[in-house]
Amino acid sequence: MTPDRETPDAAVAPPAAAFAKVRRPKPAVVEIAVKDAVFLRSDPGIETMPPLSPDAPEVAFLGKSNVGKSSLLNALLLKKNLVKTSKTPGHTQLLNQFGVTLQLRRTFKHMTLVDLPGYGFAKMPKAQQMKTSQMLVTYLSQRSGLSALVHLFDLRHAPTPQDIETWRQMSVLTPTRIVVGTKADRVPKSKHREHTKVIAKALGVSPDDVVVVSAISRDGRSALWSRILAASKLTIDEADADAAAEEAEAAAEAKGTVPVVVASDA
Repeated sequence: MTPDRETPDAAVAPPAAAFAKVRRPKPAVVEIAVKDAVFLRSDPGIETMPPLSPDAPEVAFLGKSNVGKSSLLNALLLKKNLVKTSKTPGHTQLLNQFGVTLQLRRTFKHMTLVDLPGYGFAKMPKAQQMKTSQMLVTYLSQRSGLSALVHLFDLRHAPTPQDIETWRQMSVLTPTRIVVGTKADRVPKSKHREHTKVIAKALGVSPDDVVVVSAISRDGRSALWSRILAASKLTIDEADADAAAEEAEAAAEAKGTVPVVVASDA
């Protein structure tokens, strides 16, 4: 604990010029935009994947075969058919990787999103189910440096026993996880909190930890991006934050208004 500082006598208060030299932290106006998103490659396992890049954090997406993972990824990236969707559950069988370029104000950041094979497709042959399960375990346990795992659950239903068991297994393999309730457009908004509590209770997390998202309306998209960026430690650069704040202040002075800003941690 730092010792208390003595309060200066009012009669000898420092001159106003002294305050002019003190640079107060400025809030930053943060704008996030997906500037580019492309398919990179597919791999049958971690053995053939390229090493992680320190300049492109990697985030993986996992969920049951019919949870709407591909549709959510397309909505997140503002692309219609970049991530292939299928009416047949269990369509994704490889580790599909996508390169994303984000613009945070005037700062460009890169990251990799990995679409993992879905689990829980009953009609999949047992041998294929075992192979998929082993692929997931190997990837999550050996992909050192993985920023986060986004685990998807259907907001309409309570997590299944397999959902819960997979969640528990992943807790050992991946400490940083983001919980998402998908297909929010199929649940009345008045019921969102109720359904969120059901998912949270089954997983042992707080209802506030569940991000509710709709791939159709894109509700919750920004909230999910915020969680992903925080987990990936992608933030607006300090210099860019200063420039953004100065621009906002200048614009506000010109209009005679006060800008709405997001506080910077810097």
